[in-house]
Amino acid sequence: MDSTDEKIVHMLKENSRAPFVEIAKKLGVSEGTIRARVKKLTKNGELKFTIEDEKELKAVVLIATSTGAPTTKVANAIRDLGISGVYEVSGQFDIVCFVSSHEMIKINNAIEKIRHVNDVADTNTLMVLKQG
Repeated sequence: MDSTDEKIVHMLKENSRAPFVEIAKKLGVSEGTIRARVKKLTKNGELKFTIEDEKELKAVVLIATSTGAPTTKVANAIRDLGISGVYEVSGQFDIVCFVSSHEMIKINNAIEKIRHVNDVADTNTLMVLKQG
């Protein structure tokens, strides 16, 4: 990712609906250049578009793995459950993921599935009260 790609990503973070023509004008390149770069960034997995529903309940799940367990293997097993936003992190916990649903029971079920993944030693769930 070069500096132009970084500028495009920054502008899309500010306004994901910004027209490519507008971004191109600000960067002094063609609309086709922006379109091609966004396509490449998306294809490479460097840029993802998501939709957030303000009415969804959201939880942050902190996950500690068993000592010596391969964290990447555990993280992949959690992804295989259909959980998105799974990250390997440093600190007291090894993995953090985000669970959301319109129904609390579905969040609870997802957390229970995470707890049953091999080498998950502990979890700590934080319910999101307000999004800033």
